[in-house]
Parts: sequence; C-alpha cells; structure tokens
Amino acid sequence: MDPVVVEAGTALVKVMATDMWSGAKDVVVRWWRRHHPESADQVGADLDQLHDEVVDAAADEATREALTGEWRARLRRLIASNPELAVELRRLLAEELTPLLDRAGRTTTVTQTATVTGDGNTTIQAGRDIRYP
Repeated sequence: MDPVVVEAGTALVKVMATDMWSGAKDVVVRWWRRHHPESADQVGADLDQLHDEVVDAAADEATREALTGEWRARLRRLIASNPELAVELRRLLAEELTPLLDRAGRTTTVTQTATVTGDGNTTIQAGRDIRYP
C-alpha cells in the first residue's frame, strides 16, 4: 500500500478523535469535492459516522485499527482510480491533516517571571483565571 495512503488514513482516524475533527472533515470533503464531486456529500456523512465510531471506540484499539484500515482502503481505491491524486493526498496530509493533529495535541508552556521592588508593591501572575480582593 502506498505510504501516503497509510499515513493519511491513520491521520484521519486520529484527528477524528480530537476537537479538530470538524476542521478535518471540512478539508477532506473539500478535497474530495474537487476530485469526485458526485460523492463528496456522502463522504461528509461517512466522516460524521467515523467521528462517532472513533469516539465510541476510545478505549478499543482493535476497533480504531479497523476504522483506520477501512479509510486506508477507501483512499487506496481512490488513488488506484487516479494515481495522480497521490500527490494531492500527500499535500492534504502535509498541509491540512498533520497541522490539525499537531494543534489537537499541542500544549502550551508559559514561563512567567516577575520582579517586585519597594514596599507595598504587588505583582499578580496567573496562567488562567484569577480573583484578587
């Protein structure tokens, strides 16, 4: 199987388990619509179903692997019908799906430094909500 198909199918299922799933669905449907407009609406519905199945299978690795295999096969068939789409799929993976996955897994590190001099000066630092009397 083409490595880009493997990576794209894996990334798609992974991103469907995150808060970025709606964005992933949108980019895949737009991509599909450019190449196979007649089936883009069905792909959108199928991606909604995929999201539900991935969420339901959160702790079930075998089910998630089966879903990944299903989408790899679907992408493989699409590429087999038009091998030039492999380049487009690689672009979709690199420019759209991978960044969504990165954002979904990203944590932010904040470093704060404060210096207070003099009597009665106050500094307040917070990484989130704060209430001060």
